[in-house]
Amino acid sequence: MTNHTAATTSSSTAPDVDDLGGIADATAAEAAKTRETANRMAEREPSGDLGKEIRQLAGMVQQLAEQVERLAAAVRDR
Repeated sequence: MTNHTAATTSSSTAPDVDDLGGIADATAAEAAKTRETANRMAEREPSGDLGKEIRQLAGMVQQLAEQVERLAAAVRDR
């Protein structure tokens, strides 16, 4: 299983509000990857390491929150 938090992009840079379509496309692509990872996690057998699985889920929730924040900031600042 890939460590999903390592695949996130940094949200420390301000979004370019002139490229709202690009931000939306990037956010949609990241969300699709997160959904695919969640589907794989849901379909596999439990690993027996509940702590690891909780950390993976927490990383995915964090990534989704960052995506929403980036998109909301771009829309708000437009």
